Amino acid sequence: MPQGFTAVRPLASHYEVEAMFAAFADLVTLHDLDGTIRLASDSSRTILGLAPDQLVGRRAADTFVLAEDAPLLDAAIEQLSEGNDKLTVTFRTPANSPRVEWLETSLAAIRGHRGSTTGFVAVSRVVTARIQADQHQQAQLERYRQIADAVPGMTAWVIDRELRCRFAAGTGFPSVTGGSQACVDRPLSQLLSAERFETARRRIEECFAGLASIEENARPGRHQFWSRYLPVTNAAGAIEEVLVVNLEVTDLERTHEALRRSEASFSSAFDNSPIGMAIIAPDGSVMRANDAFCALTRRSREELHRGSLSHLIHPDDVESNRELTKRMLAGERRTAMVERRYLRPDHTVVHTVMSITLVRDEVGRPLHLVTQVLDVTDRHRLEAYLEELVLRDPLTGAHNRRALDVELAKRLAVADQAAGGALVLFDIDNFKDLNDTFGHDVGDDVLRHLVGQWRERLRRSDVLVRIGGDEFVVLLGGGDPDDAESVANDLLTLADGAILTVTGVASSVSAGMAIFRPDENPSQLLRRADDALYLAKRAGRGRLVVDRVEPEI
Repeated sequence: MPQGFTAVRPLASHYEVEAMFAAFADLVTLHDLDGTIRLASDSSRTILGLAPDQLVGRRAADTFVLAEDAPLLDAAIEQLSEGNDKLTVTFRTPANSPRVEWLETSLAAIRGHRGSTTGFVAVSRVVTARIQADQHQQAQLERYRQIADAVPGMTAWVIDRELRCRFAAGTGFPSVTGGSQACVDRPLSQLLSAERFETARRRIEECFAGLASIEENARPGRHQFWSRYLPVTNAAGAIEEVLVVNLEVTDLERTHEALRRSEASFSSAFDNSPIGMAIIAPDGSVMRANDAFCALTRRSREELHRGSLSHLIHPDDVESNRELTKRMLAGERRTAMVERRYLRPDHTVVHTVMSITLVRDEVGRPLHLVTQVLDVTDRHRLEAYLEELVLRDPLTGAHNRRALDVELAKRLAVADQAAGGALVLFDIDNFKDLNDTFGHDVGDDVLRHLVGQWRERLRRSDVLVRIGGDEFVVLLGGGDPDDAESVANDLLTLADGAILTVTGVASSVSAGMAIFRPDENPSQLLRRADDALYLAKRAGRGRLVVDRVEPEI
């Protein structure tokens, strides 16, 4: 028993304690009351890149906690010494990676026979992916807030499965009711009238079933507003919340009425508008287009007048647009706001938001559709770029752990495993010595060069992931196990050459490969590959070990 601890019941031996610690996947450490580590589980190697004997006798705050976060841990230890039984603290660690990882640590006090605190046990696990997901969600909510606050009459809501408002922003909330913040954490039934709540509830349930929807509604005083309900998914593709966007369109409706009564005013606004505008006949032909619409579609006014809207819209959007027009002509809707893609003559795609208003004559017959088209291509590109950044390792350009989780869940969810596949876990042997000898800049160059060499060998169905430090995962798709083993051995050879090219010193890479099995989850697959990698290290490094053992029946 380590000095400074009093056990409630005696353990057989110190060696049994060490054996118990070795079985934990999380990092488990035993501490004196001053924070000194007396025992550490073997998982410190994978989580921190440090062996247990490198931790024993040292304080966590001085060893593997980021300096800025050390006061958090010290304060938690102080609370334990003052009588608290359990605490949880989250901090960053720079160990085992060029970038910091987040650890969530649960601390539990150890008490002596008389009840005084003699030390504590800490259980730590990596929660970087969760923290990054939370940060990404907060950034997304901030974008919603900025957009809603910038557009007059707009409100944005985020509703969870319990129909509670988790976020609200925008200029459309009356200040007398407390504004948007007064809505947060309240049931939607308390924020809407009974009639409006029932309509919203149906729309939200449709969203959780995967269906986005749009509606137009009237409020007291003949105010008009447009609402859109959008499912919000997480990284794994599961729908967690619903985004509801409301836009006050009363002024827009009044503008369309005024334009219908006065052709002169309409022509001036139409021709000089910086937004693309077109008048579409009930049969879909283009009756009139302004300069901005010509510029957006990159067609002359003569070309547009000879064609129809269906020739301009992306083929995948033609049917939905035809169905919308049919419903509007039938009197089901008078206005609509939809997203549509336009196809230019050079085959480039323009993403747009299109506002459509049906104009009728004095006896109610459809005259034409007035369309306003706003180019939002740059916004789509930015969203795609930001999503790609979330799934990429910034140092090497390989996919990151979040991308691995998404891809593994997708591949293992396929019921038919006949196509096969394998997961290979790579680890550069003695990479810490390489960094100590040549410096971290050279170590980074090794990782970048290695990834570049591997990409030239991998196939379109393969996925390369950097999971941290010098550890990589390659998902090999299709083919039989012998093909997968051949690719893995080629990657080992390329890695040895990449290290030699950058440093001028020969080194090696070890690998463990696990063949996909039916009804296996990602954790089990990664564990088998990690066990195979451990055997490769034990056998002398610089080699591949393949787990071919069939599961027990």
